[in-house]
This record gives sequence, C-alpha cells and structure tokens, in this order.
Amino acid sequence: MSYRFWVFAAAALGMLGVLAGSVGAHALLGYPPEAKRVFDTALRYHIMHVPALLAVAWLASLDARRKAGSGWLTQIAGVAFIAGVALFSGVLYLRTVSGLSIGLPLPPIGGLMLIIGWVAMALAAFGLPDLRGPAQGERNQSDD
Repeated sequence: MSYRFWVFAAAALGMLGVLAGSVGAHALLGYPPEAKRVFDTALRYHIMHVPALLAVAWLASLDARRKAGSGWLTQIAGVAFIAGVALFSGVLYLRTVSGLSIGLPLPPIGGLMLIIGWVAMALAAFGLPDLRGPAQGERNQSDD
C-alpha cells in the first residue's frame, strides 16, 4: 500500500477519534465513572496511533523512494495498528456505550496487535538506508 493510503488511514482514524471523543464528552455524562475511565483509555490508545500511522506513511514513502527492503515490515506495522485500534479501542467503545460484551478476548488481542505494529515499525527502521548519506570525509563502500 502506498504512503497515500496510510495518510488517508491516519486521517480517517483521527476523524473517528475526534468523533469518539465527542461521544465520550457528551453522551457519557450519566455513565458510571468506571465506564468513563474505560472509554477514556480506549480513546487514548486510539488517538496515540494516529501519529503512528503517519509515521508508517513516512516510512512507506522512504521505502518507495529508496527501494528499501523493509517495506513489508512497514505494511505489517500499518495493518497491525489499524487492527489493534479496531479490536482494542473499538470493542471497549462498544462495551462502554452499549453494555454489550462479545465474550471473546478481543481487547487483549487488539493490544497485542498494537505491540506487533510497534515492533514491526522498529524493525523496518533497520532496513532503511542512512538518510543523511555518507559523513563528510567518509568514503562510500561502493567506491572501493
């Protein structure tokens, strides 16, 4: 997927986060404090992964321009972030607002997906060539 897709995904996730924050601020006024706390946790994890997806977009653009071999890790990171937010935050939102419990451990699976996304992004960074180029006075290995 191109960097444009990841920028779009980050924008959509951000828009949904603002919408969820609005629901939390206005529709949950009569809810118990514990429900509000769970909703706020879901919102915090949701919003913090918007910049993470923008970082995925940036890495994807570098992968494309520099023909880096780590592009697949960047893609895994992006997919894992989206799946993680959907499973972790989405299920907690649903549980808080509707009281429904799905009966499956989806939030922990979502949390694991978020962790996988961060690990994949960290590993993708090692596949990128040095962005600065050779240091002054340093010879490029291909010059040998």
